[in-house]
Amino acid sequence: MHPSFRRSVAIIALCSATVMYSPPAFAGPDDGKTVATKGHVDAPKTFWENNNFVLRSERGSKGSELIDDSVIWIGKGWDENEKSKYQFSLPTDHTMDFIGRPGQTFYTAPDLMNGNHEPIWWGFGADSALPVQDFRNEAASLDIISVTGPGEMEVFVYDDTNPHLLRHFLGTSENSPHSSILTAGAHTHNSTLFTKPGRYQVTYHTTARHKNGTLIASPPSTMSIQVGGQEPKAEKTLSTQERFDAAASMELAADDYTFKIAPKEKQEKSGDEHLSTLSFSAKDTSLSGTLTLFIDGYFLTDLPVTNGQASWDEMLGEFDSKIQAVFTPNDQQHGRWISEELSYKYKQTSGTTSATNKTTWTDSSNMQRQVQPTEDIQLSNPGIHARFERVNETVNRLIVEADDPSYIGFIHGGFYSKHNSQYATMNFEGLIRNGRGQFTFNDDDGIYDDDSIQLKIIPHPLMSGGSLDTPIGGRYGNNKTPRYDGILTIDSTQPDTDPHPKPHIATCNNKPVLDRGHVDIAASMTTHSLQTTLHDDTAIVDNKSVDRRLDQVVLGVHDNAIKTQRKDKLKFLDDNYYLLPQTQHNDIIWPGYSTQAIDYSQLDGSVYLTITPASIPSGASWGAFLDASLSGDNQILLDSTTNDHLIEVGLASHAHTNWAFSSAGLYTFKVSYSAKTKAGKRITSAPSTLTFAIGDETLKKCATGNYIPDNKPTPPNPAPPTTEKPKPGGSSMFNLDTFARALFGIVASVGALTTIGAILAKFIPQPLLRSLLGR
Repeated sequence: MHPSFRRSVAIIALCSATVMYSPPAFAGPDDGKTVATKGHVDAPKTFWENNNFVLRSERGSKGSELIDDSVIWIGKGWDENEKSKYQFSLPTDHTMDFIGRPGQTFYTAPDLMNGNHEPIWWGFGADSALPVQDFRNEAASLDIISVTGPGEMEVFVYDDTNPHLLRHFLGTSENSPHSSILTAGAHTHNSTLFTKPGRYQVTYHTTARHKNGTLIASPPSTMSIQVGGQEPKAEKTLSTQERFDAAASMELAADDYTFKIAPKEKQEKSGDEHLSTLSFSAKDTSLSGTLTLFIDGYFLTDLPVTNGQASWDEMLGEFDSKIQAVFTPNDQQHGRWISEELSYKYKQTSGTTSATNKTTWTDSSNMQRQVQPTEDIQLSNPGIHARFERVNETVNRLIVEADDPSYIGFIHGGFYSKHNSQYATMNFEGLIRNGRGQFTFNDDDGIYDDDSIQLKIIPHPLMSGGSLDTPIGGRYGNNKTPRYDGILTIDSTQPDTDPHPKPHIATCNNKPVLDRGHVDIAASMTTHSLQTTLHDDTAIVDNKSVDRRLDQVVLGVHDNAIKTQRKDKLKFLDDNYYLLPQTQHNDIIWPGYSTQAIDYSQLDGSVYLTITPASIPSGASWGAFLDASLSGDNQILLDSTTNDHLIEVGLASHAHTNWAFSSAGLYTFKVSYSAKTKAGKRITSAPSTLTFAIGDETLKKCATGNYIPDNKPTPPNPAPPTTEKPKPGGSSMFNLDTFARALFGIVASVGALTTIGAILAKFIPQPLLRSLLGR
């Protein structure tokens, strides 16, 4: 049985049992707020309203709320292969020793969804309408000001194939980055780890320095995060204190309450080996009420007590904690109870009874910990130094040190090819804190040899000044050790009275070129039809996010996107090719695809994205794939050499992939979405034209407005697919099993059919199998 189905059955059973007794009065502190969970969420996402920043929680196409009025819930979740998605084990390479020991496992919201959106797909970002042109350095900063909670929160992206390249965006621990630079339209797909479950309240603000020297800062906004426990209720409920005050106080000898923590005995699912069972029991089996659990004085969860019992499996983590229970009955015939604090240790057992009755429970919810200053910081010494330091044979590190030990800022710039000095082949990204910062990168096989180096230092908006934008002498690589010693610029605070000319917008055959920032090939649905649009967050044409027709713009790709295949070669590409990476690169367009606006409950199965070539350069090939580091294996989504033009999207998603092109030129595609309604009607969006202009020379030629490439139209496939083919993350085994059932005439369980489908996929060549399946 699939995990989600098992959980549904369990929830239905629990609800049915509850109806038989007085409903428990839950008392979660975030009950009544909008719950952001089990979907794509950007929070905080910074907006510009009434001449200041506003921090919201944006839940895909479901709308947004102020972060003060919403709560993030990170529950449990498993992927389509029933592997845990809510746990992260620290790597053995020691890159995350600032959290704990290698191998220790913690609650985590993952950076990539596989099969479903459990427990949550959570990042942060900024709206495209931020007026960054008015800000110093055209940037803002998202800052964590303070935190309350039982542990630490860390926001990062970790690539296990390049372990030294940890991208640590934000965190609450002492040595973590407490600020992350924001530009218009930016957003992240990251992991968010918590060292203990329970309720966290993280206070943020967004800051920028106006070009006239004025500090712009949003009011502090606090986001509640419920890690583990049960999902907060939609309606507001009584507080634990109110419920406790209303309950009867009496001798508890007859009630004989027991509270116990023990390792989970029956381990049925991935990750269960890390769980503890928290259980409550009473002598009277007719007892009902609410058990509230606290960890280190912070709210953990509320549990309904029915038939004198309550039980909950929770990942309490590998750090020691204090767990306390507060029970309030639904009647006046039984007494209320506050347990003593139990000392929790990983995989150990502890317990207590109502023979010990405390008069109060530990409340740490007001113990706010300041992590970041909010006042202006004056630059005391403008000296700045940069150098490269070898980590190992394939990894290098840029280290930046300021002479002012209080300096806070951001490392930017990058490597620039001698063929293109405008667009970086690799961007530097790092935070300078307490006067020191670093950026670690992979330079395997000398991939940046002979590149020039541009170092850009952006002061945090709280800093009175301290910018830098300079080349570091000489070219990188070939055993050279470039370094820089210089002076930060003291920024002018004179009012900026010069009018801002509208930036030049490049064109290709008289259409605007989008060559950086984020876009999505987006699907939407009305009652009887599908539509395809390009959701444009780049703010290149408009200073805001817009939805436009695909054929209104051209996606431009410069020569900084040229890569050389070294490992795990992709068969549809030459050794040198153009790559639009799966993760965002500041100087390369970042196309994704999105079905977030589609209500899948109206559909029978998946939504399918078809990208069919209409005209491509002679001899060229192209495709799309997922990084091995993020998906377990390199997964080919599109492959022109096999006429593989279909992506299955099994749930409402916003996803990114690598796009690869073998050579320069104009590539034109026909793009559409299709699906089947529950009424059995096949609906398809009208084909839209999407154009990529690949390479600087191509962009130069089509800028004239009348460039006609020497392309060969791509003929239609001789046998176009009549049935959509599955993709990783979809229901591929289900479709293979349908074929297996027809072929073998077998009536069997889902598990047996899945095995047959797996055997077919393993032993029958894919082209033959697709032909047999009519794909």
